[in-house]
Amino acid sequence: MAREFDIVVFGASGFTGQYVALCVAKRARELKTPLKWAIAGRSKVKLQDTAEWIQKQVEVEKIPIVIADVFDSPALEAMCKSTAILLNCTGPYAYFGEPVLKACIEVGTHHLDLAGEVQFILEMLVKHDKAAKAKDCIVVSAVGYDSLPTELSVLFAESQFPSNGSISTAEVFMGMDVQHGHATTYECIVLMSNPAHFKATNRLAKQLPAPAASSLLSKSWFGYDSRLGKAYFRFMGADMHLVGLSNPRVETVVYYYMNNLLFVVAFAIFGLLLATFGQFEYGRQLMIRYPRLFTAGAFSHEGPSPSQLNAGSFTTHCFAKGFQDKTKAGEGTPHDWQVQVRVDGPEPGYVATPILMVEAALCIWRGEVKARGVLSPGAAFRGTSLIKALETQGIAFTAVKSAQLP
Repeated sequence: MAREFDIVVFGASGFTGQYVALCVAKRARELKTPLKWAIAGRSKVKLQDTAEWIQKQVEVEKIPIVIADVFDSPALEAMCKSTAILLNCTGPYAYFGEPVLKACIEVGTHHLDLAGEVQFILEMLVKHDKAAKAKDCIVVSAVGYDSLPTELSVLFAESQFPSNGSISTAEVFMGMDVQHGHATTYECIVLMSNPAHFKATNRLAKQLPAPAASSLLSKSWFGYDSRLGKAYFRFMGADMHLVGLSNPRVETVVYYYMNNLLFVVAFAIFGLLLATFGQFEYGRQLMIRYPRLFTAGAFSHEGPSPSQLNAGSFTTHCFAKGFQDKTKAGEGTPHDWQVQVRVDGPEPGYVATPILMVEAALCIWRGEVKARGVLSPGAAFRGTSLIKALETQGIAFTAVKSAQLP
């Protein structure tokens, strides 16, 4: 069935959504095949402001506007029916995500979002995978900085093994250099501190295929990595769950590393506040209400300035081990091959994330994604041109080492 649009950006008047829409506008001008796209949300006035903001930066005559609200089922259904692919930028997804995702599946529309909330991601997989497959839908969460660079770093590392080799373990270290973040991102972090979130996540994880779980990796909660010369702590976001689903035979651990001692101290203080206030509903709401206070100005409702966005960057490292001949792999057999790769990109939240989301959508638009259902990013984009596409948009993938272990 022909659709009015190829891509609709829902939540385009929000802070992240406007940058996603801007990225779509830029890419649409570069493509040889015409791309039909629109912006959507509940406020016509705010969407018109977004359209004008985009038109000041990109030469585009008219940007179609679709009015839809998460809590207006007929309007939501009409929006989803109008497009082949929906880019859902309306977080926090724990509050607003499921009605949109479900509406897309019901009308056979592909759905991408930027969710980082583990419980939401796993719950959508458990609840809606079968329906998405029946409707021939591609549904993928976490296609922004959380968790696409992590997923792609493991896929890229795997590609650096000998042609008959196999990857067995992957240690991923995420790091960023940013000055400021938006309150919606911060709110998602605070919501995940709810003890009920951890219980639900554990319950949902048990309903999914178990990831590789041997003792080849130390999986410490915090420490110092001599290869990077950085302190790190175990990352509690969605990345480790998703990489495990995408690569069930690869034992994986994901860490976040810090660039200096000041970050170590700041994260320790914020972690203590989160552990204290996050235990109770009133405490979480207090943290959400005053992001500047609880983060010493690192997050606010205004978000980062253009100069702060230009100054930001991220780097993801992946250290993988395995075998140069997969026929020799087996339990107790020592690894004989090592690979190190890195992924470098611009400011992660509002520069890299739109690039990641839009290029993922264009992969689907070009018909490269063959799998159907509610998928992890790695499972969805394995074997596509996504890495090559991202390299043309300023995200670099570098093979640092691919060699026999001593």
